[in-house]
Amino acid sequence: MRRLPALPMLLASMIVLTSCASPTGQAPAPRSVAGVTVPAPLPPQPVTDSMHGVRVDDPWRFAENVSDPTVAGWKKSQAEATQQILARLPGREALLQRVREIDAAAAGQLQALRRTDSGRLFFTRRDPGENQFKLVMRDGVGGADRVLVDAEALGKRAGKPLAILDFAPSHDGGFVAYTLQVGGSEIGALHVMDVAAGQDIMAPIDRIRFSGASWLRDGSGLFFSRLREGYETMPDTEKFGDRTTHFPVVEHAPGTAGLQSAA
Repeated sequence: MRRLPALPMLLASMIVLTSCASPTGQAPAPRSVAGVTVPAPLPPQPVTDSMHGVRVDDPWRFAENVSDPTVAGWKKSQAEATQQILARLPGREALLQRVREIDAAAAGQLQALRRTDSGRLFFTRRDPGENQFKLVMRDGVGGADRVLVDAEALGKRAGKPLAILDFAPSHDGGFVAYTLQVGGSEIGALHVMDVAAGQDIMAPIDRIRFSGASWLRDGSGLFFSRLREGYETMPDTEKFGDRTTHFPVVEHAPGTAGLQSAA
């Protein structure tokens, strides 16, 4: 079942939370749970902020830095210990198999249905056993589904996890703009596809966070918003504050569109 991988980290977090408290303020030693040795939390690294004149201590803030090899290694060891604990639960395999059977028999999920003036339907779909939603088009209610964008397959080829963040078909259904985000960051690149050809008609446009794409009625172009250049280096409270608005002109022939910006 696709949601089960989250359970080890959840249980690991519970173990950590119950073992972090220490009356002496010292990090506890490794402990044994169900016969499995669970690594102790990392030693605290006190950080103090002053909030409106009030002293606020945060000894565990460093653990949020998952790019730190020490933190990443500790989290991995916690997950491995949790997997071992789960594997020892009586009856787990039989229960897990039944859950998988139920999940495989369930219907797929559909989201974000869009109906164009031409009657075409655009939506995202995820079938049992799949991790990511696909972008799908159907010619009318009785038409066959056609997958336009398989984010999971694209991610495997690219060597990084991809997902569809948002999409917007043109009014006649001839084009569709869609954003592929990387690694759950909610930031990605905007693509514009010629639906009949099944091909993008311009180079991907980066710095996209929920594009809000809106097409002109005749499909000759679309407006979308884009994060400002250099947003990565700005404070978290400011990086998403300002955006620019752009307008790509879309020619009705693949490969001939150009990008013109209007801030």
